[in-house]
Amino acid sequence: LDGAGWQRLAAMVMTLLSRSYGGGQRPLIKATSACANLLAPLVLPATAARALLLHIDLETWLSVMLRDEQVRENGRFYAPAWLGDLMELSGRRDLRLAALSEAEQFTVNWLAAMLQFQRAREQMPERTLQLGFEDFLQEPAAGLTDAARFLGLDASGAEAVVAGPLMRSYAKNPDKPFDAGTRRRELEESCRLKAAEIKTGMTFAAKLCNEIPMLAPLGSRLSPGG
Repeated sequence: LDGAGWQRLAAMVMTLLSRSYGGGQRPLIKATSACANLLAPLVLPATAARALLLHIDLETWLSVMLRDEQVRENGRFYAPAWLGDLMELSGRRDLRLAALSEAEQFTVNWLAAMLQFQRAREQMPERTLQLGFEDFLQEPAAGLTDAARFLGLDASGAEAVVAGPLMRSYAKNPDKPFDAGTRRRELEESCRLKAAEIKTGMTFAAKLCNEIPMLAPLGSRLSPGG
């Protein structure tokens, strides 16, 4: 597609995604982590739209991405686009996909997404809210309240939501029990089994954060608690 064709397609998709089925409803679009590069094109033209930027640290990210072969396969598919985004955003042109391990490819994904978040906050500071997922898990009712108010939704039911079944089931399969404790145990196991690959990704990220000024602020946010 040329530029004009892309704009027409993006406008049509945004119109379809923004449909509601009753008066006073506010459509919510949950974008996958693979397409952070669509953040600005989708949100900027819609002046009433807002973006909740949910993130985790790189170490946790790698623990999640590297533990499942299907996720790794998806990563191999998206990696060329992730690398293209990172080079475009950072100006770094000497990175080569063939030279990157899977851990480094997922690191590129995380770095590019964080830069996309940063650019969105600069372009539309009043319409973005960044929320750390670990912080949300520590105080879910407060996090839900902040997110709901930011999105213009009723926040009065936050405590009831936290006390209900949603916080104890898997989002993609509500019939599967899953809570913060289960998540923590799975991450700990992944950290143990994938320790060498996670270290490779973390080392690669630290190197790029030291070499690319735009990435420098992310250097302190690679590990949990950063």
